[in-house]
Formats: sequence, C-alpha cells, structure tokens
Amino acid sequence: MLTIEKAKMLLSVYAPALALSVTNEKLEVLLAVAASHHPHCLKDVKGDEAELYYLIYLLLLAKATDRQQASDLLAVQSVRVGE
Repeated sequence: MLTIEKAKMLLSVYAPALALSVTNEKLEVLLAVAASHHPHCLKDVKGDEAELYYLIYLLLLAKATDRQQASDLLAVQSVRVGE
C-alpha cells in the first residue's frame, strides 16, 4: 500500500506535472480510493505500481472534472462510415 510520501516520490517520476499540482489533502483522499482497489493478486512492488497507475488515472480524471471536461474525457462517440 502506498504512503503519501512514497506516492509523491513516484508521482514526481511518473507524472511530475500532477505531483506539483496536487495537495496533500486531495492526495490522501485519492490514495484511500486507490488503496481500496488494490489488486489482491499482485503483491509488493507490482501491487504498488498498479495502485500508482490507478492514482494517476484518478488525478487526471479529477483534473478534467475541475476543468469541466469530464464529459469529453469519458464520452463514447460512434462513428459511421460516410458521416
């Protein structure tokens, strides 16, 4: 399970722009959500890595929501040939 300190260090490597913009309070909440989705089949480093990737996804989703772009991010559009 990731701690705030470990998550901040890993975010600074994997997603430096997100690491600079996230507050400790927001990171704590999103870490709790990511920890609740920690895959039981992955242990130690691989489990932490999966949790980190989910945390990055949640941060990007929160950033898009803050900008009111969540509908664009999650929208599924069908494209038909000839349209």
